[in-house]
Amino acid sequence: MTTIPRKPLLKLILRRRALILPSALLAVVLLLTTLPGCGSRESGNNGAHKTVQTGISHSWAFPFIRWDSRLYRLTELHSVEIGTRLGTVETYADVEGHEYHGTYSNAYEVGTGIFSIQGTAPDQAIAVQTMNGIDVLIESTLKDPPDSLKPAETADPSEPAPSR
Repeated sequence: MTTIPRKPLLKLILRRRALILPSALLAVVLLLTTLPGCGSRESGNNGAHKTVQTGISHSWAFPFIRWDSRLYRLTELHSVEIGTRLGTVETYADVEGHEYHGTYSNAYEVGTGIFSIQGTAPDQAIAVQTMNGIDVLIESTLKDPPDSLKPAETADPSEPAPSR
């Protein structure tokens, strides 16, 4: 039987340890830096994700309602006379990119009433009645509200009437 002298065996073990130790240390450092990114920052007591519903989803470009296959965006207008009830919000859209069906909104709660506006076609603008009043939404392809929603221009009493 051949025996390996102790000095070369000790050198071989020390060389292997010199290679293994830095590799193991690198693996531990990589694990410690990448694993925290896999966890959930918003979690309840049981570790499940929480869904937080706010008034407006901040990932959308603008607050909207999808009704009758049209997208309506919120405007600054509030003083209109509402007409007939057209429907209600059926789904709260809280995830951008998700495919929703029916009448949905990223700004209004389920059950919020959608109304026509007197003197304006529903394909141009609709109204939503909220606890804070009436919000007007216009069809998203329109740059400005339709003329029927613009306030009538009144003459400035400080200026003299034009002469004829």
